[in-house]
Amino acid sequence: MAKTYLSRILWVLSVLLLFWGTPVSAAESYSELFIKITDATTAVKDGDQAKAKELVEELQADFASKTNHDSEAGKKSESGLGNRGGSDREQVDSGFSGDFGL
Repeated sequence: MAKTYLSRILWVLSVLLLFWGTPVSAAESYSELFIKITDATTAVKDGDQAKAKELVEELQADFASKTNHDSEAGKKSESGLGNRGGSDREQVDSGFSGDFGL
């Protein structure tokens, strides 16, 4: 078994690491954007073009309200969400397959 002073040092180090190591959490959640992307893709697969356009418009508005939407990665993402003149399967997939950098 370890010496008593070694046990105390390990105990103190453990307590310090517990308080020093704070959990990391995201400053902003993007999960609702990914849900809308999935819903829009599903609407296109089902042939519901009106619903897909509506979801893409909502997605654009929601993305514009995010804090870092005007960063370099945000501009790339926004260009993928830009008006493409339609909402068929290839256009939706190509709009969502870019490097979002989120």
